[in-house]
Amino acid sequence: MMYSRIRFSASWSITSVCNYDCLYCYRYRDEKILEVNEAYQIVDRLYELGCRKLSLAGGEPLCWHSKNAVFDLVSHIKSKGMLTELITNGWFLEKGDLDVLKGRLDILTIDVDSLCDQIQFQLGRPVGHIARAKRLHLYAKKLGMKIKMNTVVTSVNFDCIPEMCNYVREAGFYRWKIYQFMPILDFSEKERSLIVDKNAFEALRKEIEHEMENGAVSLVTENNRQMADSYMNINPQGVIHTNRIRNKEQIIKYEIGKVSEVGLEKMFSHFAFDEDKFLRYHQMSNYLFV
Repeated sequence: MMYSRIRFSASWSITSVCNYDCLYCYRYRDEKILEVNEAYQIVDRLYELGCRKLSLAGGEPLCWHSKNAVFDLVSHIKSKGMLTELITNGWFLEKGDLDVLKGRLDILTIDVDSLCDQIQFQLGRPVGHIARAKRLHLYAKKLGMKIKMNTVVTSVNFDCIPEMCNYVREAGFYRWKIYQFMPILDFSEKERSLIVDKNAFEALRKEIEHEMENGAVSLVTENNRQMADSYMNINPQGVIHTNRIRNKEQIIKYEIGKVSEVGLEKMFSHFAFDEDKFLRYHQMSNYLFV
């Protein structure tokens, strides 16, 4: 296998700090963040490995050092020839910030799990989250950025998902990603109450796919087994990790090694990583906008 020819996308949680307290969050917690110069080295190394789209996530990525530091990091990623994505709750983002990011940021992604403020509040988000997300998404679209929405399906918002279809179409999202809630092994019983049965999720998937078919929006729906084993996820310390399903559908995180020290060959040789699944995912997908 010529690993030097592989092109892929990666998601980097640059900080575990967040001003929200979402019930289903499976971010790394209490992680020391990298210094700015170390972060730039991570970007350079990812490009060498074949990364051509890098998503900055968290926690809340805008809690990393400073807002300007994040914007400069986006610029550095862009300068390397990679596509840039910011996955944010939007709380610290203003329209003026998007003006600054014009030409640097390719995709703005804000998670919305329901169009109902009460449901969002139940999931740990403040009232006003939806309105803010809508304003930022639409302004980003006017600036020429692609807008994307992520939705996590839990027992709390399960019945709200179908009613989101019209909004997704009308707002002009290029992509809507819907994920099944992922029960990490060390979650509390309260968090476990959010679990959605796999058969119920598959039924919902079919309903949404039927509703959204033949439209301009790229719809991606993923259950836990599709998400496990194959993503390149990076924690705040620059360590590649992946998730593997064990113990009755529970997810366990496995650290593979630092980006600075791990090549694709070592990553693929790790028992928790599925090389075929990873390659198939990036070959079948348009990796430029996954």
